[in-house]
Amino acid sequence: MRQKRRGPGDDLLGRLIVEHGAELTEAELLGTATTLLASLIQNVAGTLGLGTLALLENPEQLALLLKRPELIDHAVEEVIRSVSVIAMASPRTALEDVPIAGRVIRTGETVACSLLGANGTTAPGEPKAPLDITRDNSGHMAFGHGIHYCIGALVTRMELRIAIAGLLERFPTVRLAVPPGGLRFSSRAVETLPVVW
Repeated sequence: MRQKRRGPGDDLLGRLIVEHGAELTEAELLGTATTLLASLIQNVAGTLGLGTLALLENPEQLALLLKRPELIDHAVEEVIRSVSVIAMASPRTALEDVPIAGRVIRTGETVACSLLGANGTTAPGEPKAPLDITRDNSGHMAFGHGIHYCIGALVTRMELRIAIAGLLERFPTVRLAVPPGGLRFSSRAVETLPVVW
């Protein structure tokens, strides 16, 4: 962090330092870097594996994306929505009584939101609704909402856009090398994804 402060550069941490400088303590900057970089790598890797699997399991959608590469942004949003590598938003405690859907969350009660439920999907390895890369996903909750919106959302989208487009450009005939039932899943990812082309 000291080196970054001396020569910030034009990267994520450098921009934080340039734009917020002395406002950020060393602990805050280190915490931000650790949270962003560590969770971003794991979440993007999990989403990339599960998203690739989702495309391979929906060959008509894969064919549509190959035919119409301009749909990559829609495809990335559909992948992010459909695989939801983070199943649950961090719990929140109500600071006041809040009426929601005919019920009242009382002051002091803790609630959590199922991102899988909010996005209409299921846990990794379970049957999913068909993928639709033309769907309007502007309201999905995979990155949270409001003040709790994921700070890494833009980077995640960019990395997935580059990775998926690059994979399909280089290997347009990619397909699963094993039956889907033979795949193993961890809590946030497919453990391996054997493919052929």
